[in-house]
This record gives sequence, structure tokens and C-alpha cells, in this order.
Amino acid sequence: MQVLFALFSPCKRFRAAVIPSGARDLAGMSPDRRYYTYMMASASGVLYTGRTSDLLRRVYQHKHGFLSRFTAEYAVTKLVYYEQTSNSRTAVGRERAIKRWRREKKVWLIEAANPGWIDFAAVWFPDMSGQDPSLRSG
Repeated sequence: MQVLFALFSPCKRFRAAVIPSGARDLAGMSPDRRYYTYMMASASGVLYTGRTSDLLRRVYQHKHGFLSRFTAEYAVTKLVYYEQTSNSRTAVGRERAIKRWRREKKVWLIEAANPGWIDFAAVWFPDMSGQDPSLRSG
């Protein structure tokens, strides 16, 4: 895939420059973009680690059993840990690293940030009435 950028030439005409897809992922490096690595837990203590660029939407999907068989089957619905970065590759790397950890290390990370294992997303969906957050108006 190639991206086209319009460049202003000295003769005041626009010309297209082709930047190969192998170039740095500029969108992934943007300070305006946010990427999240997160952990969800069930009431029985089952943990799920994931990453997303839209934490609100992804947590909604977990809470309602969409897209992930694992979280639906094990009722993994509590957002107990998350971290944010502006680089997509950093989020991917962090997710992979956490997934390789033993359970004890994951529990230590959660308890360092959230000793009571409260659901950070509990207040995000008080009046949604089951509606998908991407469909809400306003």
C-alpha cells in the first residue's frame, strides 16, 4: 500500500510524492492517537490481556460478550488495569510481553495500580441500555 502526499513545489503547483508503505507508520506515531494495553478479570479471577485504540468500545464489547469467545465464556468483564501510549508498536510489544508473564507477575502489576481490583469501567456505561457505544448520538 502506498500513501500519496501533496507537496507544494517552487512553481506553486501541487505535485504528488509517493511514500512507500515500508516507511514509518506516521499514524501510529501521532501524539493525537492513543493505544491501550489492558487487562480484564472475571469474578473468579480469570485474566485476559489485550490491546486496542478504542478502550471504551473494546471494554463494551467484552462486557457484552462480543468478538471474544474467551471473555464471553469466562465472563471476563472487569477492567482492572490499563496503560496508554501514543505508539501502536509500543502497545503491541507491551501486550505480548504481559501475555508471556506468569500469573503472579500480572497480579502484581494489577495490584500495584489497583489494589482493590475495582472495575475502572463501571461508571462508563451507566445509562447505555445495551446500546453499542458507536451507535450513540451526542
